Amino acid sequence: MFSNNSITLRRMVKNVDSDHLKTNYDPENIVTMGDNPIDGAKEFKKYTIHTHAKDGIRNDDGSHTETVTGEGQVNWEEYLKALKEIDYDGFLTMERESTDMPE
Repeated sequence: MFSNNSITLRRMVKNVDSDHLKTNYDPENIVTMGDNPIDGAKEFKKYTIHTHAKDGIRNDDGSHTETVTGEGQVNWEEYLKALKEIDYDGFLTMERESTDMPE
């Protein structure tokens, strides 16, 4: 089952269905919506031109906490495997938003 935010995103991308619509896929955002970033990466494969190497935890109350990449709920081994399966050959860019020490 997908969250409302994720369902809305999927509907928009599929309804627009344009070669000009692309995604900056962020696995942390997908996790914090309560969805599986591996399934999403496969679903959005034809749209993804960039991805973040960002991680986080969805808390029991629905809020989220950004974590150091590799310490959250993104299964990085499976995520990287999925990117390889969909022939993604772009960058994985580190991004930190909620820290005093982004390095």
